[in-house]
Amino acid sequence: MKMRLQSTQVTANENNSALDTTITIPWQPGLELGSGIAAVSAKQRKRAVEPIDKGDENRTKNVMTGLMLVQTAEDVAELIDLSAKLSFDVHQIQGDLVTKFVNKVRVSRQRCSIVARQSIVYAPQIKGPYKLTDEAAQEKAAEAFRRTYGDYFVAGQIKAADFVAVYDCEALSQDNLTEFTTEVGVLTGKFDATTAATLAASASKFKVRVNCTVLQRGVANDAQAEVSLDPQDVPKLLNQFAKDAVGEPQMAVLWHYSLVGGVLKPVMDIPPSVMVNLADLHVKLCSSQVMINSCPPLYKVKLSDEYNKIKTAVEAASDALLDEKDPKLIELLGQLNDWQQHVRLIFDYEKIFNRCKEIKANTDSEGEENGTKWRWDAGVIAYEDNPDVEIEKWEKPLQVSGAFMQSQELDCIFPEKENGRKIVGYQVQANWRDGTCGKWERVDGGLLTNTLRIKTKSQWARGMNWTVRVYHVDSKKMRFDD
Repeated sequence: MKMRLQSTQVTANENNSALDTTITIPWQPGLELGSGIAAVSAKQRKRAVEPIDKGDENRTKNVMTGLMLVQTAEDVAELIDLSAKLSFDVHQIQGDLVTKFVNKVRVSRQRCSIVARQSIVYAPQIKGPYKLTDEAAQEKAAEAFRRTYGDYFVAGQIKAADFVAVYDCEALSQDNLTEFTTEVGVLTGKFDATTAATLAASASKFKVRVNCTVLQRGVANDAQAEVSLDPQDVPKLLNQFAKDAVGEPQMAVLWHYSLVGGVLKPVMDIPPSVMVNLADLHVKLCSSQVMINSCPPLYKVKLSDEYNKIKTAVEAASDALLDEKDPKLIELLGQLNDWQQHVRLIFDYEKIFNRCKEIKANTDSEGEENGTKWRWDAGVIAYEDNPDVEIEKWEKPLQVSGAFMQSQELDCIFPEKENGRKIVGYQVQANWRDGTCGKWERVDGGLLTNTLRIKTKSQWARGMNWTVRVYHVDSKKMRFDD
């Protein structure tokens, strides 16, 4: 039987937001055909329709694959399925696979994640046509109808089977990670057994340690359980997935009540700007979870507590968030932006720490000015990625005139007194560049310590003119090896 859909055309303006009459959202526990759904909160409401014809099940299917390289928390926003548009808080929906794999994602200077997915999606099952129940048809007040039955009802379902592999990749150095991500970057957009094998080979080639977690659902033989395995075993499991897939409800097809008559029009008295801010808020909540996953251990507990307070405040203020005149939405967005900015600052200091750690063993401990080589740099002497990173510079000249029949030595010691700073970079510079300035030696301390001692020595019967610069940060901001 062919279904006829009726809808009242509504034009949105600056004071209200038009709702799509047909949308899909992730399937929620407890949903059934005909269930009412409230826009924005996605909470279930009383049933207001009854099916006339359940129809036959359509087993037509389509295989979709995707692979994404995740190197920043912002990349996670692209992973979030916003198929519910801006009318729904998709993050209140429990049991969705998105929540599970987002919690596995890790990112840092020497770390990235690869999220690979293969889905077998079956054709939508619309169990209609529908009509309002006698009780629902008698309700003539739009707001009363909305409070009782919601804005949408579940008209059908989309079954699917999913295979999601999350590769947590950690390199020995940033250079290794860059080489690895450059090679696997060409694989993005496709995921099959061949791609999985290539990923495993690339990780081995660039000495990248990989922890792989596979999540499955919609498969037979009790294979839904989460499993950790060697990347080389993923192709075999992926081939088995294709055989075991049977599908389970994963998306609910929602119709607005205006399609089956009733008093509601597909519009809400919420300005579009509020809907955009709501979407921004919930995407940031999701990306913030990834940032927590990637936090250094010493900072993680405190940052998690701060994030959970914001998240709890969002949940508690669900009604206020819809009121354009209530400042709560902007206030919470501001708190979340400030929190993310603070976490990014921690990540930036961690980048500096890791960079110093990578090169510490290979920094020069001595040198001699020869007319060509006259300056030696070690560590991080400037950081342009984030203007909030505070690197201070300390400088001391070491100069002396020539002395008869002898060479001379000068000492430079940082700090001159305890100052709670950690060294992230230093420079030793000969100010005479003609091969007569002498030589230098690092006697003590260096990168990621709180002290540095440099000794310079002149040539026989010559003077010298050196400058030592030390770049340092607050030690409290560099606690990544505690």
